[in-house]
Amino acid sequence: NENDITSRLKTILQINNAVRLQLQDGNTQACM
Repeated sequence: NENDITSRLKTILQINNAVRLQLQDGNTQACM
């Protein structure tokens, strides 16, 4: 089902964004 694949991709992208933000946050704190 194409709809299922699309929703999975959206979920993966959201997780990627969340992880990226956490990494940026960690890097910022480490630099300080």
